[in-house]
Amino acid sequence: MSEELQSPFIEKTLPCPACGQATAQPFFKSRLFVPGERESDQHVLTYNWLVPNVRQVPPAFYAVLQCPACHFADLREDFQTPAENPFSRRMVKAFKAAGQKDKLIMELLARHIQYPDLDFGSALNLHFLALYAQTLLPAESCDTYKIARLLLRVAWLYRENTPDEEGNLQLPTVGDIQNNLTNFENLLYQARTECERVSTGLRQRATELSEVFEGKGAENPYQKSRVGLTRQFEGILSEIYQIKRLLHLDLRGDLEYGATEEPAFFSFPNYHSFFERLKSVWPFVPADEKEAILLSIAYFERSVATDPAFEDTDKYFAAIKLITDLMLRTGNLEGAYVMVRSIYKTASDTRQRFQRELRENKELQEHEKKILQTRIERTAGSIEQAGQLRHQLLNKFLDRDRTRIEAVLAENPDADLETLEKLLGDEGVPEALILKMQEKGGLLEHVAHKKRGFFS
Repeated sequence: MSEELQSPFIEKTLPCPACGQATAQPFFKSRLFVPGERESDQHVLTYNWLVPNVRQVPPAFYAVLQCPACHFADLREDFQTPAENPFSRRMVKAFKAAGQKDKLIMELLARHIQYPDLDFGSALNLHFLALYAQTLLPAESCDTYKIARLLLRVAWLYRENTPDEEGNLQLPTVGDIQNNLTNFENLLYQARTECERVSTGLRQRATELSEVFEGKGAENPYQKSRVGLTRQFEGILSEIYQIKRLLHLDLRGDLEYGATEEPAFFSFPNYHSFFERLKSVWPFVPADEKEAILLSIAYFERSVATDPAFEDTDKYFAAIKLITDLMLRTGNLEGAYVMVRSIYKTASDTRQRFQRELRENKELQEHEKKILQTRIERTAGSIEQAGQLRHQLLNKFLDRDRTRIEAVLAENPDADLETLEKLLGDEGVPEALILKMQEKGGLLEHVAHKKRGFFS
């Protein structure tokens, strides 16, 4: 008879940051496991369990804690010590003041979480619950960094649930439909930030004119426009989910008969059925790894631009590198290249500033000089890493554009360098790649050599 596996958890009683009720929360026992290999976006691929005869649960499922009384959910560290997060007080206030629709969505999620014994669906819903609570604050005053982290964790959950041996994102490619949908989805999520800005402006103007139209007993046209814009945008997102689900069934050979047998999820036939219900009331909820990453990128970018914490150069470089990696995972080579250029320029400027201070400030103490020298070495390392990443990105551009490049060269065998540069630029080949191809071993080396002349 096999020995019964022990629980990996101990319980700690914590007060809920929102309602104050003390409840038992699951915490992993100490020295139970250590993270193993990580991916470039810090997703842990393996965990090394150090204790035998213990139930090995996915640690990533338990990054969020939930209050069973009021359904407030937050990342573990902020649930445990909310006072250390400057956004917590505003967040709790917004949670308590949530409208009826928001409460119903959070209730839908909370009712479909088997807490604390989490499976994939429950873990996903737990993260969604924490994510939704964060979005109750207006876009201009929410904790963008936390939202980005939660979205990245959602992406990791999707990745773990449906691993792809080739390292691709969630949904396999289905010919031209999938390629076109992918491009459209990238553009749509880039446009979401602009849509939010328009919506914020409409809401502010509607508030300014609210008394005027209430006094006339008339409908506020700004409020009407904001609601209409939001509804139309949400409708597009919902339809994209349906298309991706359709392609997924098509690839599995289940298009004619519907989804194959899947385990029930609470009162729903399966998790997909539950998610369709959730998507109908919360269109922005990410349906797969790619959607979660695209949303995460937008919030990370906003956080880096507005959060004073990123005035620290080390934190700034780390965040930009992460954004670059996430862009690469979604196939946004152009965006990743802009990020790499940002790393290189910021690191170069920072190193020059440190070097100038070290050279010109004669009153520096010895320990202050050592601190500056350490910072100079760190920024030099960031410059080197940015250079290596730039090289890798240009190779990816070349792989992507090689067919177009070779076609231009074949059609214009006698063209000079200036003509080829213009033709390639018109085809959308990045300028940096055109310059790289003129280096030794590049596709344009022979043409560049003619221009430089015999003695160059």
